Amino acid sequence: AGCAVAQNYATVMLKWVEWSLGITCEVEGWENVPDHPVVAMAKHQSAWETLFMESRFPPQCWIVKRELLWLPFVGWSLYAIRCIAIDRSSGHSARDQIVEQGRRRLAQGMWVSIFPEGTRVAPGKAGRYGIGGALLATRTGTPILPLAHNAGEYWPRYAFRKRPGRVRVVIGPPIPTAGRDPVTVRFRPAAPLPASLPVRVTVATGFEAMDGSSLPEPYTFIPPDERSIALA
Repeated sequence: AGCAVAQNYATVMLKWVEWSLGITCEVEGWENVPDHPVVAMAKHQSAWETLFMESRFPPQCWIVKRELLWLPFVGWSLYAIRCIAIDRSSGHSARDQIVEQGRRRLAQGMWVSIFPEGTRVAPGKAGRYGIGGALLATRTGTPILPLAHNAGEYWPRYAFRKRPGRVRVVIGPPIPTAGRDPVTVRFRPAAPLPASLPVRVTVATGFEAMDGSSLPEPYTFIPPDERSIALA
């Protein structure tokens, strides 16, 4: 019941954001969304992607920092969707908690969603990518579903003022994890590239130009390797 309420609330809020702020979206890659549980990983730039994922994807629980549980309304909502609240300073203990509780949620048919950087990061910047989500995926053999977007261009972090515009969301193909080491499958989702530029999403590092050309700022070229998966 809690997940249904959260999904309905997020849907209403997403519509309100579209009506009041003029922020809409276009989505590529719906065909990549599977009919089984995944570990969803996304770039975290604003509050918008949280609403989008909660509204558009199947029932899911979030891996969050435990401090969020102390916030009125927000904390109550996270309890309702059975989130995995971790103490990020506890190191191995937090990772064990992610694997233990995440395994149970996946077995119950839920998605597990995580922002690997752990906090909002401005477009074109990169934070420190945690290994918790990849560890859960490899320990359980669950595919990772990568999600890229540029919501921070219209809903900047910590900014009261928003800009109307169309957020571009790219859902990549699920990344197999069974039998693999978590270090080799850590995914660094970046902001999506222009539609006119063929790109490839790599398991370990993000987006790259398939033709080896220089990418427009703030993107960085990444040499292809055997772990690359075609995105476009």
